Amino acid sequence: YAQSLAFDCFAVLNSKKSSSYTGFILTLKSIFLLFPKAIDIQTLIKKLVNSLSFKTEEIPIETYKFLLLLTKNDQNVLSSDKSILIFLSLLNNLKTTTSYPFDFYKNLLDVLDSFIRSLPKSMVPITEVIDALSSSLHSFQNKRIINHCFKIFCTIIELFPQQKIPVNIFTNNIMCNNALHALRKRIDILMEIREQMMKTFNEGLNPRADFFAQKVS
Repeated sequence: YAQSLAFDCFAVLNSKKSSSYTGFILTLKSIFLLFPKAIDIQTLIKKLVNSLSFKTEEIPIETYKFLLLLTKNDQNVLSSDKSILIFLSLLNNLKTTTSYPFDFYKNLLDVLDSFIRSLPKSMVPITEVIDALSSSLHSFQNKRIINHCFKIFCTIIELFPQQKIPVNIFTNNIMCNNALHALRKRIDILMEIREQMMKTFNEGLNPRADFFAQKVS
């Protein structure tokens, strides 16, 4: 029965005619968790990755999470090509969706962070990730989203310490706690933007400053 149900879900994904795939993705995830031998993993991954290119109104958060679950079970389960497609889909959704609530971006950014941490470094298109995050920062006004973006920069600096990080992400955006954490790991950048840091510090000391600015100061 589990195999039959999985085949039905695959048939829907193959048809590309549904306006929503989340229910079918969650069904496949349940089958995998309860009856892991009922689904061929490589076929499953192929269907999931292919579904990321479907034109629907929904963002495939559950597909990302399912793929992430599969990589945690086996770090080498994804091919390099599949990994690139997943990252490109994630980054594209990050750049093209700028009006969603905070929880949406938190989920999307948490998934991106987890993929960076879970996959072999050679399979992470780190330059593209940095470029997309840097570009997205300029589109966001929400301080919590900006802070969450800088959380990923902290991960990048931790895992790719030699990777070049654009200095302007610290000078052109609202300073936040995770930006400070990132700067602590890159003293070279901190020295470059010393004047900006002093300005931020003094602004936070102003009695009229909001709580966020005071906390950062």
